Amino acid sequence: EGGEEGGGGTRRQALCLGACTDDALGEGGVPKKAPISRTRMIQALQKMRRRQNRLNRLLRLRQEEFESKSEEEKETLRKAFKLADPMGTGSLSSRSLRLALREVGLYPKSDVEKRELKILCEECTVVDLDFLLFCFEAVPRARQLLRDLRHQPLLQDFMFYDKDQSGTLDEEECAWILNRLYTWNLDGVGLQQMTREFSVLFDKCKQPGTDLVEFEGFEFLISEAQEKYNRIVSERESYIQQQAGLKDEVMREHADEIAFLWDTFGRAASKGTDGRQLATLEEVQRMLAECVVAPHEKGAPMIGMIFKEVDTQNAGCIAFPAFLRLVRRLRAKILDASQEELQCCFQRYDRDRSGYLDINEVSALVTELGLAPQSREDQNILKGLLSQVDRDSSGQVEFDEFRVFVQRIAERIRAIRTCRERQAAA
Repeated sequence: EGGEEGGGGTRRQALCLGACTDDALGEGGVPKKAPISRTRMIQALQKMRRRQNRLNRLLRLRQEEFESKSEEEKETLRKAFKLADPMGTGSLSSRSLRLALREVGLYPKSDVEKRELKILCEECTVVDLDFLLFCFEAVPRARQLLRDLRHQPLLQDFMFYDKDQSGTLDEEECAWILNRLYTWNLDGVGLQQMTREFSVLFDKCKQPGTDLVEFEGFEFLISEAQEKYNRIVSERESYIQQQAGLKDEVMREHADEIAFLWDTFGRAASKGTDGRQLATLEEVQRMLAECVVAPHEKGAPMIGMIFKEVDTQNAGCIAFPAFLRLVRRLRAKILDASQEELQCCFQRYDRDRSGYLDINEVSALVTELGLAPQSREDQNILKGLLSQVDRDSSGQVEFDEFRVFVQRIAERIRAIRTCRERQAAA
């Protein structure tokens, strides 16, 4: 019975299969549905092939377009993508894209720019962002976004510097602006690079047959110069970190000033027997008084004491990393020593006793302390430092933020004036 049952089951399957086969056969036993299925499959395959051919053509065009770029630009893009993709996955996340754009020289300065660039990076990484999409989608969009956001302020600057209202600026006027905007935090090598880049960029932007640029050319000049400047600063910082053996946290603590401090140290220090740059107490005092910490009655007595602390070998001279430790400790001690004085000033302006000052009150207090900006460039410096100190972007500054801001603005203005004097003497 089991065999018959099994056989019966087999016979039933055969009958069902036969029935299905009979239904599927047309006249002469030719299948009815198979030609339709094969036709649709062939059409789908042809459609996929056409789509793949289009993608291949687009890929070839993108590769050819990439190869047509200058060697410098290609290397910059490759380096930026590789830095942001250390695991070699071949694609970037939103966060790693922001890092790659920063390496290219495209990073935000204001809170609005930070917010808009973050949104753009999230949009670009909805799909897998590979290297070519990074080059031809993310970078151009980020570049255009920053240019659009900076258009109006840049137009105001152009009109301010266009004293004769001719609608143009000459090479000397543009160089003057560039020197004040994009030479801070550069050592001698970086400054030479920036000077060469400016000359090349100005030739691209000037009107044919003249040495003048209209606003459109000026906008392109400033945008390109800023990218070049950011890349040069990044390259010099990497070089300095490697040469001095500095840790990442030290680089972060001295962000936006490391190249300037390196240049300052190198100008005053002497070469030791092992080839390293070393500075004595007298040389360090000269550096600090020149541009880092105010020649202040509270600061001067501290320098010798801190010098002994960082001179762990009792050699009477220190290298660059020890100099940075000295700067950090001296800044902290001066802040503590000036706390009472600044607290009184702060409380006098904090009339509602909220523990905060708004931007207008901070500006008035900065003027009272003798730190009022003397030029348009100084105003921009003040705004930039204030945004760094106001970390929560509330528009209100508490006392601890305020005292750090006062120290930074005093040092930065002094340091930038030193930079200008060096450039004038060069």
